[in-house]
Amino acid sequence: MNATFLAVLQNKGIVADIAAATALTRGWNHTRHVVSVAQELRSNHRQP
Repeated sequence: MNATFLAVLQNKGIVADIAAATALTRGWNHTRHVVSVAQELRSNHRQP
Protein backbone atom coordinates (compact mmCIF):
# COMPACT_ATOMS: atom_id res chain seq x y z
CA MET A 1 0.00 0.00 0.00
CA ASN A 2 1.05 3.57 -0.54
CA ALA A 3 -0.38 6.96 0.37
CA THR A 4 -2.21 7.33 -2.95
CA PHE A 5 -3.89 3.97 -2.55
CA LEU A 6 -4.86 4.87 1.02
CA ALA A 7 -6.43 8.11 -0.23
CA VAL A 8 -8.42 6.19 -2.86
CA LEU A 9 -9.70 3.78 -0.22
CA GLN A 10 -10.66 6.60 2.13
CA ASN A 11 -12.43 8.51 -0.67
CA LYS A 12 -14.49 5.39 -1.40
CA GLY A 13 -15.37 5.07 2.28
CA ILE A 14 -13.35 1.89 2.74
CA VAL A 15 -11.73 1.56 6.14
CA ALA A 16 -8.06 0.61 5.99
CA ASP A 17 -6.20 -1.26 8.70
CA ILE A 18 -5.33 1.32 11.37
CA ALA A 19 -1.66 0.30 11.56
CA ALA A 20 -1.25 0.55 7.79
CA ALA A 21 -3.10 3.86 7.65
CA THR A 22 -0.94 5.28 10.44
CA ALA A 23 2.29 4.15 8.80
CA LEU A 24 1.24 5.49 5.40
CA THR A 25 0.18 8.82 6.86
CA ARG A 26 3.48 9.11 8.72
CA GLY A 27 5.36 8.27 5.52
CA TRP A 28 3.37 10.79 3.49
CA ASN A 29 3.97 13.52 6.09
CA HIS A 30 7.70 12.74 6.05
CA THR A 31 7.78 12.91 2.25
CA ARG A 32 6.07 16.31 2.31
CA HIS A 33 8.56 17.53 4.92
CA VAL A 34 11.55 16.38 2.85
CA VAL A 35 10.16 18.10 -0.24
CA SER A 36 9.66 21.37 1.64
CA VAL A 37 13.21 21.26 3.03
CA ALA A 38 14.62 20.54 -0.43
CA GLN A 39 12.67 23.46 -1.89
CA GLU A 40 13.91 25.75 0.86
CA LEU A 41 17.52 24.69 0.30
CA ARG A 42 17.14 25.22 -3.43
CA SER A 43 15.67 28.69 -2.89
CA ASN A 44 18.37 29.71 -0.42
CA HIS A 45 21.10 28.40 -2.71
CA ARG A 46 20.03 30.71 -5.55
CA GLN A 47 20.35 33.80 -3.39
CA PRO A 48 23.85 35.34 -3.24
